[in-house]
Amino acid sequence: MQTPTPYKFKLGQQASIAVSGETGQIIARAEYTTGTNSYLLRYKSADGRAVEAWWNEDAVALDNSLAASSADHATSPSSTTLPKGERYAGIVLDADGKPTHHLVLMAQRPEEDLNWQAAMDWAASIGGTLPTRQEQALLYANCKPNLKPEWHWSCEEHKDDASFAWLCRFGYGGGQDDDLKSYEGSVVAVRRLPLQSFNPLV
Repeated sequence: MQTPTPYKFKLGQQASIAVSGETGQIIARAEYTTGTNSYLLRYKSADGRAVEAWWNEDAVALDNSLAASSADHATSPSSTTLPKGERYAGIVLDADGKPTHHLVLMAQRPEEDLNWQAAMDWAASIGGTLPTRQEQALLYANCKPNLKPEWHWSCEEHKDDASFAWLCRFGYGGGQDDDLKSYEGSVVAVRRLPLQSFNPLV
């Protein structure tokens, strides 16, 4: 069995797309035992649209100017009070066990079940994103009373078949599975906060 290639970039890092020069934030990652790792970037396209798209690792580079800006923002004073209805889920760790960011469960919910692409679009429209599979496990552990006991979409596509995406069964022990993107399921959105910008103990 081949060992997966380690991730080159971290969740939450600011990055640029080599082919277009557009910049945004890494909000999800997909690790493969064969082939190149991929990253889900949220960015503003050249025509002004908010876009979330997967890019291979060799098409992504860190954007140092945005990273510096984010670092300045992270060390500046900020409120530690979450907006009404939001729930703090915990700190997300990378593959080496190092903290990467705070995870917050957003208060908004769509009016109906959505297919995967509609769910991705809805989350982006309220300034959030669908959680990764790792983040869904954290939501189940720390925010279960605020989740419907139903399966919910994650932001991760299946690496072997792009017509499938991953989901979490919040009503059945938090188990994870995959299903066709065309199926309609429950949805929650999350947002990610830099470690230095938020103190959940205050």
